[in-house]
Amino acid sequence: FDVLKPDENGNINLGAKYLGLDSKSTLVCTYQSDRLIVTIGIHDLIIVDTGDAILICPRDETQKVRQLVNYLKEHGLSYYL
Repeated sequence: FDVLKPDENGNINLGAKYLGLDSKSTLVCTYQSDRLIVTIGIHDLIIVDTGDAILICPRDETQKVRQLVNYLKEHGLSYYL
């Protein structure tokens, strides 16, 4: 959020066809440019779609991604990293 340019509602879109209705300060990222992502009435979220997994978390919880990575590795789910 510090280096990317947000829209007029503070949302950042990376690669998606994105429509944010009453949504603010949310980051939406996908590697599938034909994917439509719509948010309604949300605030301060991170949404990442990698094609085979979707991560949704509050912006203030992103430090827990490290825990998620460790869990996936420990349970043989590294494919999703």
